[in-house]
Amino acid sequence: MEQHVVLADAAKVDAENLYRWAIEKAPLRGPEWFEKLLESLYSLNHNPSRCPLAQEARRWHRVIRNLLYGKPGRVYRILFEVDEERRTVRILHIRRHLGMRNSKRKPRNGIKLIAICNIPAMTTLPKVRTTLDVAINAAWRVGRLRG
Repeated sequence: MEQHVVLADAAKVDAENLYRWAIEKAPLRGPEWFEKLLESLYSLNHNPSRCPLAQEARRWHRVIRNLLYGKPGRVYRILFEVDEERRTVRILHIRRHLGMRNSKRKPRNGIKLIAICNIPAMTTLPKVRTTLDVAINAAWRVGRLRG
């Protein structure tokens, strides 16, 4: 079932700031990057429950989900909640995801696995799992990943 995607005021401010940053850092590629971010936001109109619960959900006592967008080193978390009655997805914030950056743990054997789960609406879970299995098996074969 298709849902409307609405940006909260805070998310609009976040998006404006990201747009300014993208244009400043990359005048030619910035608009393209920002368009892809918007496509990612509006992909939530189909099956928003595919995204996991955000870590803030417990603290705020609300069902808040997050969608990750970007490439390793510059990943953003799109925090949102779903109103099933009104068939609305409300984007709350767009925040930089720090991931392992603040962690003191180093990846084993020099491998850093980063999974960004921006799954298109029509993609089935077995297909995603197969892609991840292929990546892990490839690392295993070259001897860089140990069980």
